[in-house]
Amino acid sequence: MVKNGSELKEYKELLVSDAFKNSVKQNKICLFLGAGVAKNLGMPSWSELASEIANCCLKEDILKHSTIHTLNLLNDPLKIISYCVSKIYEKKKEKYLTSILKEKFVEIPEKYYEKTNIYKDLVELYKSGKVLIVQTNYDNTIFKNCKLNTAQIYVPYKDDLKKDGVDNSLLVYLHGKIDESPSDMPVSINDLILTRSNYNSVYVNQNDLKYEKQKKFIKLLLENYHIIFLGYSLQDNEIIQLIANKGEVENYLETSVIIDNCDAKQIQNEITANYLSAFSNENLKLYYYNTENYGIKKNFIKVIKDLKKAILKKPETQNLQIHKTGEGVIFD
Repeated sequence: MVKNGSELKEYKELLVSDAFKNSVKQNKICLFLGAGVAKNLGMPSWSELASEIANCCLKEDILKHSTIHTLNLLNDPLKIISYCVSKIYEKKKEKYLTSILKEKFVEIPEKYYEKTNIYKDLVELYKSGKVLIVQTNYDNTIFKNCKLNTAQIYVPYKDDLKKDGVDNSLLVYLHGKIDESPSDMPVSINDLILTRSNYNSVYVNQNDLKYEKQKKFIKLLLENYHIIFLGYSLQDNEIIQLIANKGEVENYLETSVIIDNCDAKQIQNEITANYLSAFSNENLKLYYYNTENYGIKKNFIKVIKDLKKAILKKPETQNLQIHKTGEGVIFD
């Protein structure tokens, strides 16, 4: 039996839950977007990005074949990227890393935007003012296409919060943002959470000011928003545990994780759900959408559509019963 309510439920149960409906009424839904969302704009997954950077190191004679082979055996994107980036900087070949990051997170998303409805739906949700959008991707797609002067880009470990705290005018880049500067301008790795060193300074090193800023933002997020993870798998343990593995749960709202599920994945997801339940607070709820019939992409599009419909749904107007009497018309 899975503890803490972390059994897998169909995502439509989330959309009719009291916790979700109450948060929608208060405009306190946070959509937490991962690489599985960004892939719909042609951006790479974490493992695909690691592979791209490793291949670049091989092509530019930064690393040898034997080293690349050993890195691939690790099956750990963060380790692969961290090692490759250290060697890129050691050999002063940062321009190649800049080229990869800007191609994958600036140029390609621009080409894909008109071809996918998922990001158009996310832009519509953001423009409605009813959701807070937090993303771990580095792209600027939603900001570019929302065309609102009120939009404010916010990177928690770099920026100070405005006096009003966290609100839905923010577009939160939890792991940093790549500016649309000319392709020959270098990307500062210190401005992104890309390597283990960057990750540690923001999530582990309590003496680092970045850690304090990020911690403050995440606490405010947990206290004030119903968080919905989109585009993550249960194997994304580090980021999910960052939100879910908290002790001060009495003041936190629900955190929901919507994952893809098919016959081949079901056992793996159930095992991981049991694992997560042992270390997570009781506010963590796991939901799935089935991909067996139409595949991941088509079903994920439907999940976003259903979320948008549930969040933007206008309050039902009361049905007025009209009764005619001798004294006029009475409305019940």
